[in-house]
Amino acid sequence: YDRARQRNNPQDFCGHVAGYALVDFSFPAGTRFPCLPVDTPYGLIFPLEGESLCTAPEIELALSMGAHLDIRWGFTIPWMARDEVLTRSQAVISKMQRKRIDTWREKHPVPVAVTSDDVGYRLFEPFTTAIRDNRAKYRRKTLPFEFNKLLGNSAYGKIGQGYKDKRAYGPREQDYVPIGPSRISDPGLAALVCGFVRAVLGEILSKIPPDIDVISATTDGFLVGCPLEQ
Repeated sequence: YDRARQRNNPQDFCGHVAGYALVDFSFPAGTRFPCLPVDTPYGLIFPLEGESLCTAPEIELALSMGAHLDIRWGFTIPWMARDEVLTRSQAVISKMQRKRIDTWREKHPVPVAVTSDDVGYRLFEPFTTAIRDNRAKYRRKTLPFEFNKLLGNSAYGKIGQGYKDKRAYGPREQDYVPIGPSRISDPGLAALVCGFVRAVLGEILSKIPPDIDVISATTDGFLVGCPLEQ
């Protein structure tokens, strides 16, 4: 975070970048599914033009769709180098865990950098890899499978925990109490995850042929009126 920098060039938000910006935008007339979210009291809408608080993946997609963007205020945060992440982690884990990480590193080389300063550590890569491998050992719908699935799905929830003033029933208090941040809560990472998923779904929608009816699109899936083979 100490290397975060303000940016006003939309091209600075392209590639493997953790970036966030407030932008004025307009899509070409006839754009079927604009991809930049606008917050309203009724939830997110995706108009042809307006003001959006969005993330780097959404900005890159909007540019590829021909949108005009004027960044009013934005910044990027560079990814920490893989070696630096693992070095810091080794200071707080056991000798056995250090050995496992060293073995894992031999099998997973550093990803190829998109730009000269983008030597990136993929967020939660060891955790996600371990969860995937553990799930693969068990049959679907069994308790071990569902337990590992729950662990994997909970990571994002813990990142975004504590920022929306939600409340939950506390047995100790016998009342509803605020849900505070977790030990890994981080609004920047939570926003980037949401923005990335919206951008992936938005890119798919933007490439659906105009003669195909799109019924709905929610979170990570969509319904379309076309034959399965198409």
